[in-house]
Amino acid sequence: MPFAFFPHLSDDDTYLPALLRYSTHTAQPIVACNDGDGIVVTGRRVECFGDPVWIAAGTVQTAGDIRLDGFSISRA
Repeated sequence: MPFAFFPHLSDDDTYLPALLRYSTHTAQPIVACNDGDGIVVTGRRVECFGDPVWIAAGTVQTAGDIRLDGFSISRA
């Protein structure tokens, strides 16, 4: 996968700041999900359910801001 996945984001308030810091040290975007949110990857398509949090370059971004080589991102 051209991104990292992080589940249970809302379990601890320290997770998001830690992921933002980590994202400055990796070229891969991170998708983090609260319980009840998720993604489904089918072939080269990523479908977002609920409100997954996309993180890259130290910031929270929208799915439309993220570029995944050869993949499309859409909301279900």
